[in-house]
Amino acid sequence: MVVPPQSAARVEVLRLPDGESERDELAVEEPLEIRVGGQPIAVTMRTPGHDEELAIGFLHSEGVRVTSAHPPADLAANTIETSAEDYDLQRLSRNFYTSSSCGVCGKGALEAVAVEAPRVTGDVTVSAALVARLPDRLREAQPTFAATGGLHATGLFDLEGSLLCVREDVGRHNAMDKVVGWAHLGGRLPLGKEILCVSGRLSFELVQKAAVAGCLDGEMLAVRAHRVLEEVCPRVLVVGKRRDALPLPFAVLDDGSEERAAIVGVAAGLRLAKAEVCVVLPTDMPLVSARLLHLLVRALDGADAAVVQTGPLPGAYRPSALAVLERRIAAGELGLGEALGELEVRIIRAEPDLLQNINTRDQLDGQARAYDRCIPCK
Repeated sequence: MVVPPQSAARVEVLRLPDGESERDELAVEEPLEIRVGGQPIAVTMRTPGHDEELAIGFLHSEGVRVTSAHPPADLAANTIETSAEDYDLQRLSRNFYTSSSCGVCGKGALEAVAVEAPRVTGDVTVSAALVARLPDRLREAQPTFAATGGLHATGLFDLEGSLLCVREDVGRHNAMDKVVGWAHLGGRLPLGKEILCVSGRLSFELVQKAAVAGCLDGEMLAVRAHRVLEEVCPRVLVVGKRRDALPLPFAVLDDGSEERAAIVGVAAGLRLAKAEVCVVLPTDMPLVSARLLHLLVRALDGADAAVVQTGPLPGAYRPSALAVLERRIAAGELGLGEALGELEVRIIRAEPDLLQNINTRDQLDGQARAYDRCIPCK
C-alpha cells in the first residue's frame, strides 16, 4: 500500500527510556478552514487529503445541503470553499474550533449538538461472522496507519462485506465525514443499504453522523415520497420552501409563496412541471403506494383532477386546474378541497389507513402494518 504523501511526515524522534534518536513516520495534523459562500464557518484539525469530501461530509452532518466544494479563489492554504442551498448563515456562523479528538466539543451551545435525523426503521440484517470480519478488512486498507500507527479510519462496506470506500484521519469524526462526503459526491446518499465500520470507539457523534447520512437505514419522509413517485413518474419535482434547508439528496424547488398551504404547492408543481398530468404526493402520507398513484392517473381520464375519497391529496392533476388554483390563491382562498368544487373531479376509494397524515414516530409505528387496498369508486 502507498502512503499518501500529505498524510505522513518522516521526522527525527527520541525513543525513551533508552534516549536513542531515529527517523520515523508520524501522522500529519493541520487545520482546515471550511467556508460556505465565502464565509468561514469552522476550523477543524485534520490529516490533509480528501479535504473536499471532509468539508461536504461535515456540513451534511450539520444539515447543510452542499452543492459543491473546491479550493477558494484566493488559493488560501488549508482552506475549502463550498456552495450550499438556502443555509442559515447565522446558525452556522458559530466559528468554532474543532479538535481532531472531538467534533462536538467545539460547538458553541448545547442545542448546537443536536441534529435532525430520521429514527431507525429499517430491517437490514447481516451475520455476526461478517461483522466480525470487517475490522480486519478495514485495517488491511489503512496504509498510513501501517506506516505511523497513529490514524483512525472509517470504511463503508456493502451488505456482502465488500469495501466501497475507506478514509484515514487523525480524527475519527473527520474520517467519517470524508466517507460521507465521498458518498455525497457519488450520489449515494442516503446510505440505507451499507455498513459503516470505524477503527476506534463508536462515539455519540459518529452514531449521529451515521444517522444523518442514512446509514442506519432510516428514511426521511421526503425521501420516501420521492422514491414512490419515481415508480410512477418519469420526472419528479420536489416543491416546498427552499429556506427550510432540509438535508435531502435532491433539490427543492421553491413554491414562490410565503403561505404554507397545499394549494400553493400543487399550483407551483403544475407551473414548474409543464406536464400533461402531475401526480401530487405530500411527504406526510408515507403509506401511500405507487399502486394507488397509478390508479389515480388511470382514473383521471378527461377530468381536471382525480383524488381519493378523503380529500384532495394525494391526487393527479391536469394543467387545466391551474387557472382555478391561481385565482383562488390570489384571492386568499387557500383551501384546496374547496377549489375542487370548481373542477371536474374523479374520486377513487382507497383503504383509509393508507391515507392518514403521519407527523410523529408513534403515528408511523401505529400504521406500519397497513396494507395497500384500493378500489375505484362507482
